[in-house]
Amino acid sequence: DAFIGRGIAYRALGRADRAIKDYDEAIGLNPRLAGAYFNRGVAQQELGDSQEAMQDFDAAIRLDPQNADAYLSRGNAFLELRDYQRALKDYGVASIMYPTFDPKHAIALANRAIAFTHLGEDAKAWEAYGRAVLLGYDRALLQQAIDDTESKR
Repeated sequence: DAFIGRGIAYRALGRADRAIKDYDEAIGLNPRLAGAYFNRGVAQQELGDSQEAMQDFDAAIRLDPQNADAYLSRGNAFLELRDYQRALKDYGVASIMYPTFDPKHAIALANRAIAFTHLGEDAKAWEAYGRAVLLGYDRALLQQAIDDTESKR
């Protein structure tokens, strides 16, 4: 769809606000476009609105339950909203859906490590940490994120 393509271009230019208008147009023309909801959710997150983003990711998943990116992104929204259990669930689904050596698999595992750290479940956090690093996630970056999370507990 042309509106989705233009929305992606606007996001690439740092115009998430304008991209959302194009995704709205695409959804208005065809409310069954999972990609429009997903991309609008990503734009909402870029603007700091995790609640709205989560609703768009819900719609994207409802329309396309095999969209691993939507689960990963909704997990990020839940993490931002401090709903760590639901974030863990979505990261778990995403990590199963991504092929093992897809970099997004490692991202899902790294984010699981952060969510487990928020919950004080350090053994599970370190297990996810180890798996993420084994799959290529930057060790120093993840360690910094975990250290930052621990300092806020």
